[in-house]
Amino acid sequence: MDLAGVPACDPDCTIDLFVENLGRANFGKPHELNGQLKGLVDEVLIDGVPPTWEIIALEMKNDFVRGLQGWQPYDLGQNSQYAPRVLRGSFEVSGSPQDTFFDYNCAGSCQQWLHGAFYVNGFNMGRYYTAGPTGTLYIPAPFLQSGTNEVRSIERSNTRLST
Repeated sequence: MDLAGVPACDPDCTIDLFVENLGRANFGKPHELNGQLKGLVDEVLIDGVPPTWEIIALEMKNDFVRGLQGWQPYDLGQNSQYAPRVLRGSFEVSGSPQDTFFDYNCAGSCQQWLHGAFYVNGFNMGRYYTAGPTGTLYIPAPFLQSGTNEVRSIERSNTRLST
């Protein structure tokens, strides 16, 4: 990682890195993980010196996501440069809930969805990633309720966002 273009800061400044564990490929000889490097895969130096690390695990379990607080209004035009971010919204279901899906790979207004995890009423529906292979997440009816349903998305990228 080359931080040469980052403006200088005082000696007490902090650099935050968000590293996601995407897992391993499930093919090949058993236990053959050669070439499946994940996370920080090389030495990190700041001015030639290894930094002091503080590692904070963010386990995106249902209770953790349900307990998030401090929500603020989100304006894509003003906040598109920030990632990762957690977004919260809601939708209404009238009548008896039916199976549905989250379409994160559609044209138009949903082009801001690139790579993250999607929760409905506090339950993890899965990861989404526009690189494929799918373009939707299935949401079974039992996870929905008649009336207001809450969604939360942990969006990990902002490379395709535009204002």
